[in-house]
Amino acid sequence: MSYIDIIEDGFHVNNFKSLLVEDIGENSTSDLISTAKRIFKHAPCPEFDNDSKLGLLYGLVQSGKTNIINMTIAIASDNGYKFFILLTDNNNDLQQQTLNRSQESLQGMYVNHISTILYEPYEYIKETLDDEGVVVICKKNPSDLTKLLEFIDQYEACTIPTLIIDDEADAVGLNTNQRFEDKPPSTINQHLKNIISKQKLNLFLQVTATPQAIILQTDFLSPSFVELATVGNGYIGLETLFLENRENVIRELQKDELTLFTDNEIENFIDYNVPIGIKQALCSFYVAATLKMLTEIQLTKKPQSYSFLCHISPLQKVHEKIKYFIDRFKTDLKLTIKNKLNNDIYFLLREEYLDLTKTFNVDGKVDFEHVLLMLSRNLVNSSIRVLNSSTDNEINSNYRYNILIGGNKFSRGLTIPRLLTTYYGRHSTSPQVDTLIQHARMCGYRSGDLDVTRIFIPNDLADLFETVSIHDKTQREIIDKNGIQNTLYLDFNKLKPTRPNVIPKAVGAFQAGSIYFPKVPEFRRGFVEGITKEIDNFVTRKFPESQKLYDISVKDIIQLLNKIPVIKNGGWNSKVIVQYLDWLSENNIEKGHFYYSLDNDIGYSEKREGIGAILSEEVNEFIKHNSVDTIPMLILYRLIGNKSKDWEGERFWIPMFKFPKGQSIIFNLNNVVT
Repeated sequence: MSYIDIIEDGFHVNNFKSLLVEDIGENSTSDLISTAKRIFKHAPCPEFDNDSKLGLLYGLVQSGKTNIINMTIAIASDNGYKFFILLTDNNNDLQQQTLNRSQESLQGMYVNHISTILYEPYEYIKETLDDEGVVVICKKNPSDLTKLLEFIDQYEACTIPTLIIDDEADAVGLNTNQRFEDKPPSTINQHLKNIISKQKLNLFLQVTATPQAIILQTDFLSPSFVELATVGNGYIGLETLFLENRENVIRELQKDELTLFTDNEIENFIDYNVPIGIKQALCSFYVAATLKMLTEIQLTKKPQSYSFLCHISPLQKVHEKIKYFIDRFKTDLKLTIKNKLNNDIYFLLREEYLDLTKTFNVDGKVDFEHVLLMLSRNLVNSSIRVLNSSTDNEINSNYRYNILIGGNKFSRGLTIPRLLTTYYGRHSTSPQVDTLIQHARMCGYRSGDLDVTRIFIPNDLADLFETVSIHDKTQREIIDKNGIQNTLYLDFNKLKPTRPNVIPKAVGAFQAGSIYFPKVPEFRRGFVEGITKEIDNFVTRKFPESQKLYDISVKDIIQLLNKIPVIKNGGWNSKVIVQYLDWLSENNIEKGHFYYSLDNDIGYSEKREGIGAILSEEVNEFIKHNSVDTIPMLILYRLIGNKSKDWEGERFWIPMFKFPKGQSIIFNLNNVVT
């Protein structure tokens, strides 16, 4: 049983609300609270003894999911929950960022790392659990999760109403052994299961902007509900960057330059010349940051720290080589400005200045020489830092020009302040949708900097990000309409949804441009006669002649598919196809093709345990040359049902569906509502 009436103006909500209004405004704060309330309405009532709910918050990358998390905790605290577990990725920087934000947002509650809490006086924590509540920040690694289980046992916290939030839930914790029947669950997955099972009354909330892997799950981490986070004014997403503003934002990076930093080349690369793409990106960054600095000084605002991100490889030796080049460039830049050299750097600065001032949103012109003067005065305030597992550097900096180099540390969760310029080149032979979205650190509430935002990236990678943005938008639309159950994932062939080891065996797929039909449609005497007559009347009334190509409404395709029962699906699933057609219809694709044929004498194949093949080569050629392959097509064959062909002597219809080119579907068979 869940709440009906939620206390909305409790102490913790009002505290956090006052901070948010100052930071993001009244409207965005109101939207955020509404999302948190929708989530908490799924929570079990704390007055009950035993209940558990598991759900998903589907956010957008860099969209303020942490604020929603903390507001959900605040609402839960004001409504009877006292124990809060906030799980983070196994990343020290991300854990510290989460801790800092939660301590700031949840004033009046005890918030700390699990390793710190264990050393607090027992009575103090015990009393705090009873009164204000305790928020435990815990990394998803065996050591910290073991400590968390010890804490639960030590304080008998299993009986306390508990909110468990798994931030970046798809990154760590899914069962990576689920494709192997003879292997036990992976370590972190088993720890999570133990934690959930210990807490007698809990709401477990998965949080991510990339739920591809979660949607496909079949075990205890398959969510029963999903809430979509919305974004407020000022949010810049992949669609804005790679579709709507591509001409202004995207700058082509030659792939040849990136080959200098491959594993094979990096050891032998001793050329002292800084690659041209890095020079262009850095010149763009220094000019863009200086333009912003000048503007903010004129508006009597304090100049901030502006960021540049280089993300081309997970290899630490590549990071060091890039740092060498950028250090070298900074020296050359200083000499160029100081000595007023008319060299390549000067001309690149001028070129980038001309490019940026085409989009720079400010009244009046900022003179190029004024930019150089301001840059020369502040260049000493540059920081060039590598962030990877071998360094202790932090993202935040008090330097004006904040240049960051790294790989996997920038793949999830971390927010880079005032990111103006990105030099990106992470290539993969098998790119994954969720990984690419998580690499998009350039997204976020950055509309004030969009005018000078530039992304230096190879065109093929920019195309992938464009495709990914369409994927994500499509998936959100489908989930918004259908919820997590019966949700399909649309895939464009060149991208995989997620890493293979977390995709369960129950996943099915429909390939774009291919024709599918059920293995065994309903053919049995006593079951099929009325169905056949109904379809006969429907088809012959609307489409008088057989073996012709017709236009048909998507609505009629859905109606026909819903009329035809199936005994054995094989690769067919009408529920998924109908859901897909619903989505097409909502996106203004309202018609398809239709072809039917009467009284065919096709038999049952013992070898295939169903129908082996239906369409003749002649019919296939007819369809190929007369249909438009970008819209769906329904094909119906009425079979005689000849007893000599192992049927029962009654006519029956078999459906075939041809998917349009361009979009394939990946779905979880266990999540399809039948």
